[in-house]
Amino acid sequence: MPFADLLGRKLNGPRIAVHVHFSLSSIYDAQDRPIANVRLEGGTLVRDAAPLPLESGRGTDLRAEQWTGVKLRGVFDNCTSDETMEFPISARIVTTTMHPDLSGVSEYRVEVQDPRPREPGAEPEFVSLCEGDEPALVVPGTWDESGAHRYENGIFSFACPNTAAAKCVNPWNYHPGYADQNPSISALYDACIRMTTADYCGDGDSATKDGTWIDVWDSAHIEEPGSQEGQHFEAAWWRGGAVCMHHARWPYLLKQECRNQIRTCSSAEEAQKLVPPGTALLFNSSEVRPYVSKCCSGGDRSRMGRASWNRRQE
Repeated sequence: MPFADLLGRKLNGPRIAVHVHFSLSSIYDAQDRPIANVRLEGGTLVRDAAPLPLESGRGTDLRAEQWTGVKLRGVFDNCTSDETMEFPISARIVTTTMHPDLSGVSEYRVEVQDPRPREPGAEPEFVSLCEGDEPALVVPGTWDESGAHRYENGIFSFACPNTAAAKCVNPWNYHPGYADQNPSISALYDACIRMTTADYCGDGDSATKDGTWIDVWDSAHIEEPGSQEGQHFEAAWWRGGAVCMHHARWPYLLKQECRNQIRTCSSAEEAQKLVPPGTALLFNSSEVRPYVSKCCSGGDRSRMGRASWNRRQE
């Protein structure tokens, strides 16, 4: 099993992000000297007084190669049946590059110390945080066991490409690091996490499969509706789950007690009438599938994918 899977949000459902979060005050250079004044600007880690700036579009960044070997000390949480337990973990940045498609956003190849027991006296082994040694994005905050995004001052997480936390940044454009530029971004990012994982009741329970085609748009017009051929309006979302819904993406995966809690709607316009004016909402469409009982569907919930994909990516 890839190490990143050991860090998955839930093994029987989509991952939101890895279970490791870090503090901006616990970052060190290769000689273990604390790096002061590190902050997150947009989608990039930056610090003051960098001798050679890297153009990131926002503020002064270290040159990309100067992040190589930087060490981080974080917290590995929710890794046992006791969700309150936390364990310290070490990580290091291997490489840093600017994202090819997102202005002001960096990608970080990160390795974390393997927590599995080693022989006495053996050097710690570091393994890639993301599957396939892919680079991760940086997003502020962390997530709890219910899937709620918690914005804590100075705390950030790495979002691997196959997680909901990264997909809501790219291809969708809801990077929470830019909330200061658009007041709707933070709410829409959190709503996107719920939508991507089909967490209708906002309790951390996912009801989707990997590779499911969906189209996404929002009330702030950051994303606009795309081609919806063969699809129908599915639901409207906020950071607490679905505001209302027309149908479940995969009906047999949605618990009936959750379905009973959600109001019915058939369009974005209808959904907006159910919330106070100005409330930022995310909308999606998907194929309407007939209900097939779990016993006969050929599906296996324990193998559910980590997120639904935007139609443009399929």
